[in-house]
Amino acid sequence: MKMRPRIVAIAAMSAMLLTSSLPASADGARSRFSDMNSYNGAPMLGITNAMIAAGGGAKRFDATSLVEVLAGDKTAAEVAKLQGQYGKDNVSSFLEVFDFVVADAIRIASAKHVSLSAAPDPSPSDGRALAAALYKTGLTRGSFDVE
Repeated sequence: MKMRPRIVAIAAMSAMLLTSSLPASADGARSRFSDMNSYNGAPMLGITNAMIAAGGGAKRFDATSLVEVLAGDKTAAEVAKLQGQYGKDNVSSFLEVFDFVVADAIRIASAKHVSLSAAPDPSPSDGRALAAALYKTGLTRGSFDVE
């Protein structure tokens, strides 16, 4: 499995997983911004916790650390590719927003008394397995969607 073309999609999926850790709500048959079905199932706390732990944990999550785990020894090349494709400022902004999204989702989950204590699955130190799990979780009817 090649990780390079999927790293942005995986990061976006990670944000969606955090919101999936909240109790499911019926928001309709379709997602807000696409024609994909909305996810209304049980929270995926194992993979959510794996992603949070890979990024440094709930108290000090850092999207750059998550990218380093997901891309492994290809991190520098992947970041350079993304900066060339989207611009250095846009990549930096994405990572900052991602940090905020994770912190905010953790805050909301805590306020709603959603326990994020499930065992991480897959291992947060296994970037290849985590990237594959995040990508697989985002597939809906053969297409990748982050809602």
